[in-house]
Amino acid sequence: MPASPSDIRTIRVAPRSPIAPRRTLAYPMPLPTRHIPRERPPVPASRLATAGFVISLISLILACVGGCVIAPIGLTLSIIATTKRPGGLSIAGIVMGALGSMYLLAFIGGFGVMMFAFRSAAVRNDDLNRIARVHSAVAAFLESQHRLPLKLDEIRERLPTALDDQDTNALIHYTRASDSVFILRTPGLDAEFGNSDDSVRVFDLSSPPR
Repeated sequence: MPASPSDIRTIRVAPRSPIAPRRTLAYPMPLPTRHIPRERPPVPASRLATAGFVISLISLILACVGGCVIAPIGLTLSIIATTKRPGGLSIAGIVMGALGSMYLLAFIGGFGVMMFAFRSAAVRNDDLNRIARVHSAVAAFLESQHRLPLKLDEIRERLPTALDDQDTNALIHYTRASDSVFILRTPGLDAEFGNSDDSVRVFDLSSPPR
């Protein structure tokens, strides 16, 4: 049986309040930070580097008067200081010490070449003087004996004053090649016969000197 209108109850429903949306707090994005290193205070140069630098500098300044002889000392001290604590002072000492050492090596090399040239000239002059004395002695022997001597000792026996005490077989060799031709040989700089630096002179007394 259908319900009558009187039987129907009206139910009022209170309106629901709208649900407020949840609020989210917006935080700013953190900015990227850079790590700025702090400047370190300069490390003071060691005494070893200072000593090497000073010695190398003095060796260059006084290089013309022989100051370069201390350049290897400054170079050594600067290298040791660089291995312990590298720095600009020690590197500068290495550069100047190397330049001074090179100048020293060049000076030693030039001095050695000069001494060798002087010694060679002195030996050559002695050989020429000795050859001239023996040549004169052989010519005097030929004039008095009408023949060439067989050896230098024969000249000493007949003409004691014709030769010098240094005109020995160790310093000059006399060889009779023919009745009028003889050969004189000097050892040269190494004082040994049979090498390429020997000086050999051939004289012919049959022809008049020019």
